[in-house]
Amino acid sequence: MRKTIEAMYYDNLSISGRSLNKNGEYYKTEREVCDAAVKLEETLTPQQKALWQEYTTLSMKANDLGCRDNFILGFRTATCLLVEALADTSDDESFPIAG
Repeated sequence: MRKTIEAMYYDNLSISGRSLNKNGEYYKTEREVCDAAVKLEETLTPQQKALWQEYTTLSMKANDLGCRDNFILGFRTATCLLVEALADTSDDESFPIAG
């Protein structure tokens, strides 16, 4: 199941069929990050640029791994909630639909 969830995370299943909203807050923030990175790179020496690229690559990888794990955790949590919601509640008098 983890592979399926990861495939969903990386949009390899094309479940949503959606593209990034270019008017959304995420897209605008990504543009600002990219613009700031370009401005910073213009001020760096070649040696500093190499270090900045290494830092950027590793930072993006760490962020991606964290986001993927949080996506999987959220999916599993939602699944547990669904299982509990569908569980037999016949002996639960406080459940609004119970017998």
